[in-house]
Amino acid sequence: MSDEDLIGYLFDLLDPGDRAAVAARVATDTETAARLEHLRAAVAPVLSAAEFERECPPEPRPGLALRTLAAVARHVVDSEPRVVEPSVVAAFLRDYPTEAAELDFDSGTRARVPQAAPAPPPAPARRWPRR
Repeated sequence: MSDEDLIGYLFDLLDPGDRAAVAARVATDTETAARLEHLRAAVAPVLSAAEFERECPPEPRPGLALRTLAAVARHVVDSEPRVVEPSVVAAFLRDYPTEAAELDFDSGTRARVPQAAPAPPPAPARRWPRR
C-alpha cells in the first residue's frame, strides 16, 4: 500500500472501491495502520483546515469572476492570431472583372462598356519672347 493511497484515504479523495480496499488493509495489517497514524499526525494541521473548509467553504472575493473573464479575454486578444475580414467593398472589387467587355445586370440586361476616347495629343510648346 503506497503513501499516496493512505493520504488519499485521509483526505477522502479515493473512490468508494479504493477507499474500502484501504480500510480493509488498514484493519488487517498493523504496519499499514501504523503508517496511516504516522501520516495522520504529520498532516493533522492540513487535515483540520481541509475539514473546516469542507464544512464552511470560503467565499470568493467580490468581482473575482469578472476579473478572471477579463484576464482570459485580454490573453485571447493579445495572443490569438487576428483574422482580417475583408470589407464589403473589397469583396465586391475582388469579384468584379477588371477589364469587362460587358456589364451583366441581374435582370438579364447586358450593356457594353464604353471605350475610352484616346487622349488628345499634347499641345505644341509655345515660346514666349524674351525681354
